[in-house]
Amino acid sequence: MQLLQLSLRTTSRPPEQLRGQQVEKMRVQSERHRRKYVKQACVYIFFVVFGIVLFLLSSCGTTNTGGNAMSTITLTQADKGKSITVHTGEEIVIMLPENPTTGYRWAIDQTDENMLVVQTPTFSSTPGGAIGSGGTRTFTFTAKQPGTAHLQLKLLRAWQGDSSIIDRYDVTIQVQS
Repeated sequence: MQLLQLSLRTTSRPPEQLRGQQVEKMRVQSERHRRKYVKQACVYIFFVVFGIVLFLLSSCGTTNTGGNAMSTITLTQADKGKSITVHTGEEIVIMLPENPTTGYRWAIDQTDENMLVVQTPTFSSTPGGAIGSGGTRTFTFTAKQPGTAHLQLKLLRAWQGDSSIIDRYDVTIQVQS
């Protein structure tokens, strides 16, 4: 028994030394936790500041050299036969229903290319539409110089020529500087 007590005494440390080691271990753990939370706080602050900077930058606008803000005028089938007024540099977008699987497609019949610059027309299918369903043909023009342009579009089968026209769209565009 004395041998057991002797071995316990030689391997055990004094209580003051154990408490000191426990305190040191707790201090190290506390320092690790503090560093972890400081890093997290720095990351949060970075993203908040970054978000604010992005918001401020996105609210910056630009204008053309004439001082007028660029705008887009969108016309639909309901605007057929109307007259509109735009300024040079503005865009005119015409969106018309079309079903190209029938062979009928909208095409430009008449325009004044000196006043209106046409971009390549695009077609977009109706979202969720079945195969063969219709969509929208979009024509985009940019007002180039002041004047009056009479724009005419026609819905036809191109391979059959003008005898296949089933609908027309016309609009008068007054371009001001």
